[in-house]
Amino acid sequence: MESRADVAITEDSVDQGVIQLCAALAARDSGSARQALDLLRLAGEIAENQEAEVINEDHVDDARSQLEQERVEEGMRELTTHGRLALLAVISKAAKKETPCRTREIYEEYTTLCESSETESLGQRSLHNHLSDLRMLGILSAHENRSGSRGNYYNYELDVPFSSAIEAMSDVLRLTTKIDTIRDIASMNNVG
Repeated sequence: MESRADVAITEDSVDQGVIQLCAALAARDSGSARQALDLLRLAGEIAENQEAEVINEDHVDDARSQLEQERVEEGMRELTTHGRLALLAVISKAAKKETPCRTREIYEEYTTLCESSETESLGQRSLHNHLSDLRMLGILSAHENRSGSRGNYYNYELDVPFSSAIEAMSDVLRLTTKIDTIRDIASMNNVG
């Protein structure tokens, strides 16, 4: 990686340890040299935009956050239709400041969205599976509650910025009126 960086970056424009940090972050994630170089490239662009003389670890941290955000947004765009509607149901609940919330509350919102999109809704168990998938992708977080009289249950909420989630869904779902309504509700509630 250092040989590539020597070719691409002028001498003394990188703080000590920055290249090693990029390599370590990429190794911890995927082990890809390409990812390390992308991280360094983006850190360089951030430094350039800030008119900094050198690329430092803060630029790398900003680049890592930006790349992670882009990866999550791409993951949201690649969901199935029902995965997207499940996510939009949680987004809608978040806009109303009703998160974290249980699967059955999300299911009510989900079925309404299915009707709006003329999509046949899945059963509540299938929705639960989609919510679990969204959790595994890092899009939702879930908090287990063990106090239920019928057993344990989860409360779900967004684990990504509201604005990123709504933007990704507006790119892939043809529910413009519904999404605009969710945005209006979020605006009234000062959400994201």
